[in-house]
Amino acid sequence: MSAELLDIADLRVTFPVRTGGILIPDYTPLMAVNGVSLTLGAGETLGIVGESGCGKSTLARAVLQLVKSDQGRVVWMGRDLVTLSPQEMDAARDQLQVVFQDPLSSHNPRMTVGRIIGEPLTVFKPDLSEADVDVAVKKIMSDVGLSELYFTRYPHELSGGQCQRVSIARALIAQPKLLVCDEPVSALDVSTQAQIVNLIKKVQADYGLAVIFISHDLSVVRYVCQRIAVMYLGRVVEVGTRDALFHNPQHPYTRALIASVPQPDPRAKRNRLKQLISGELPSPLNPPSGCAFHKRCPKASPHCIKTLPVLEGDTLTQAVACFHPGDQAVPQQ
Repeated sequence: MSAELLDIADLRVTFPVRTGGILIPDYTPLMAVNGVSLTLGAGETLGIVGESGCGKSTLARAVLQLVKSDQGRVVWMGRDLVTLSPQEMDAARDQLQVVFQDPLSSHNPRMTVGRIIGEPLTVFKPDLSEADVDVAVKKIMSDVGLSELYFTRYPHELSGGQCQRVSIARALIAQPKLLVCDEPVSALDVSTQAQIVNLIKKVQADYGLAVIFISHDLSVVRYVCQRIAVMYLGRVVEVGTRDALFHNPQHPYTRALIASVPQPDPRAKRNRLKQLISGELPSPLNPPSGCAFHKRCPKASPHCIKTLPVLEGDTLTQAVACFHPGDQAVPQQ
């Protein structure tokens, strides 16, 4: 594996949610990210998958220091971002860029494409002349497959795929070392999704980026990522290489996610349906005791209800937080 760039250790993020009445307000902490520890190497793509509400986007925003964490470390190239002052964090943001889910709403509708893409240079490299910025913008537009004809156009004149290319160009122009892609293709049609995913793979190779790729589409994650972390109710329940997770998933939740991937073979589909889980994701305001997955797990034992499993194994190859991983029989406890 490449040299380690990012080290996330025991990261926790809570939000106060108002649960009381108007006259007597009360607040309950919502644990959106609960003790996550992950690493990311140079040039590596780490996928984060899970159901909506499991904490994927909050984790990404905590890494980028767009939301404050309550506990833990986010060590980027030897510096703990959590301890940096706002001014120091602003100076480091050229290395940490993000592509958001909705390509249109992430752009200022009053700015042209050229100004949108060039805006990071006016922030991080204010000494550049306007002509130099325009040259850099047109170069990056070519790299992401946008014609110079779009330089003076506005976001509403572009398609969703073109707007997402603008987002990627804006992120890349600062020459970052980490690119966070927060469900970058979920708002696009299938054919456009393929184009954007291939573009992300291309620019990662061309620019030598480390990428955190967040998605609920396991087919996309399998194509893009070298390692994958599976989150459930704010925790990582399994993490490992792409081949390990897809060929030998250990956690029941991971197997259920893989079983939900569309399967054209009817016989294989029938076998996979047996692994699907029922029920809804529990509320993070009132999480279950012990293993958070025990209410939906077909293998849950009394021990699972009382005790929280910890992540065991090598997170670079495969690690799982489960008392009876794989197809082993449920222990009698």
